[in-house]
Amino acid sequence: MSEHKSSGFSIVQEVKLNAPREKVWQAFTRDIDKWWPHRGRELNARMVFEPKVGGRLIEQRDTDSAEKLWGTVTFIKEKESIFLSGPIGLIRHALANVFGFDFEDKGEETAIKLTHEVYGNIDPEWEEGYNAGWQEQWQYLEAYLMEGKTWKEMEKAKASV
Repeated sequence: MSEHKSSGFSIVQEVKLNAPREKVWQAFTRDIDKWWPHRGRELNARMVFEPKVGGRLIEQRDTDSAEKLWGTVTFIKEKESIFLSGPIGLIRHALANVFGFDFEDKGEETAIKLTHEVYGNIDPEWEEGYNAGWQEQWQYLEAYLMEGKTWKEMEKAKASV
């Protein structure tokens, strides 16, 4: 393991999606496995989200029944906010890792505001990777909401380019 000094980063992003909040909330809380692209190295893994306080966002691998915790729900207000605390890919590195999503009506669109705060044994370059990763998440969510495309379909389309 490489040595990093304790540091952190903060990411704030907002995306507007051309879909009603109910539909966005459903996709985010119930259909996450259909659009969430970031999984470990195991493409046969599925994402499971338990939308309640104490609920988990986990990756379950089909090949060996292993599970990886991405986060635990610390706050939820139906169709308005979700906050989680957990490694979200920074296992063995983050001492504190909190990420939250606020959902708001913006006319016929729904805005999601992401706040992601990390502190721990963090490489300063990881902030750029997480920032880009969240941007990609929004693209996959939008494709799912607008066209019904799953993350697997999006990955196949990217590979064929």
